[in-house]
Amino acid sequence: MKVFITLCIFLLMAGVAAAQNVSGTIPCVDGGSGTYTGTYNILTGEVALNVTLSDCEGVSGTVATSGTLQFASGTTVNVNLAIDSQLTTEAGAALNCHQTVAGTFNLETSVLSGNAGSNCNASGSIGLSVTDLLFGSY
Repeated sequence: MKVFITLCIFLLMAGVAAAQNVSGTIPCVDGGSGTYTGTYNILTGEVALNVTLSDCEGVSGTVATSGTLQFASGTTVNVNLAIDSQLTTEAGAALNCHQTVAGTFNLETSVLSGNAGSNCNASGSIGLSVTDLLFGSY
């Protein structure tokens, strides 16, 4: 989740005077790509962002984010987001999640001081490490 929050923040950091449409392409490290579209209002912090992944490191699907991102200082951002994802792996596993995150995110350390929650359902062939299996990190 930290990576996604950081991605949202950097995608929206362009010099914006008020509500503005944002869009672009995200290259994936191991091939594939992602595209994003949405809106961000730097005055209110309101954000609505939709990301579509196409075989991005073996994952395809959509991630929709809505809520607020407001810069509190040069290194911190107040965050209150809902993140809904519907993803499919190349092995055919389906992962559907609703996540929430609220608090202060530090851009230098990538640490959130606040609350985060996740409600995910997975089905199909799911590759998990023993740690992921025991501690629910999926």
